[in-house]
Amino acid sequence: MAWDAGIKFWDTANAYSNGISERIIAKAIKQFNIPRNRLVIATKVFSPVFEDDISIAPVVGAAPDDPRLINNGGLSRKAIFDANTPIKETMEALHDLVKAGKVRYLGASSMRAWQFVRMNAVAEKNGWTQFVTMQDCYNLLYREEEREMALLKFSTPLFNGQLARTPGASTSRSKSDAGKPWLSTITDVETEIINRVNELAQKKGVPMARIALAWILSKPAVTSPIVGASKESHLKDAIDALSMKLTEDEVKYLEEPYIPKNLIHM
Repeated sequence: MAWDAGIKFWDTANAYSNGISERIIAKAIKQFNIPRNRLVIATKVFSPVFEDDISIAPVVGAAPDDPRLINNGGLSRKAIFDANTPIKETMEALHDLVKAGKVRYLGASSMRAWQFVRMNAVAEKNGWTQFVTMQDCYNLLYREEEREMALLKFSTPLFNGQLARTPGASTSRSKSDAGKPWLSTITDVETEIINRVNELAQKKGVPMARIALAWILSKPAVTSPIVGASKESHLKDAIDALSMKLTEDEVKYLEEPYIPKNLIHM
């Protein structure tokens, strides 16, 4: 459905779906006979499932010539900062993938500004490939990325589904996310924002997810919201949000309750 709808940028990671997300994508490309050179696949590298650090092995081991991923075509590699792994080791391994033609672009994910700058500085000093994008958390419930920096690309537009359901609603996602520190504290402020999303959704006769996605799509600096879908209906909501335009008053109404909060980072 994603391919048929013209979605050609696919985001994954070596730790998604308990470590098999990349295999699932490779299988889909083969099964549906999708031209690999028509896709851009962005994968993130962090410690493999049940391991504690990045190290060179998973950086190189998850490269696109691994049988888990179909070779050729555009591929972007994003790194997540790991205090247990030397920056020089990480940046050199990533540069080697670009130099070998296995990866086209490098980006960062879930980093603080000083971590991003420090890693790029190490790359620049050694003549290695630098990060050109940052993927961070950005949505109606978390807008700290608006402060003091340019916006590139954002993830979690529905904040792990919280903007797609009413406060307190029990879903398989809410149960699986229970206990996650960045999701466990929903204050009156977040509840008010979610209620306003629901109010606007009912007024327009559309799912809440479509309102939350329409809001993030209204931000000119956002390159691409990265959405996750476990059902075709989820993907349809994301696609339909492209044609939904919120008025300035509606955007202000959704944003009004927000107050600054502590940063979310890995």
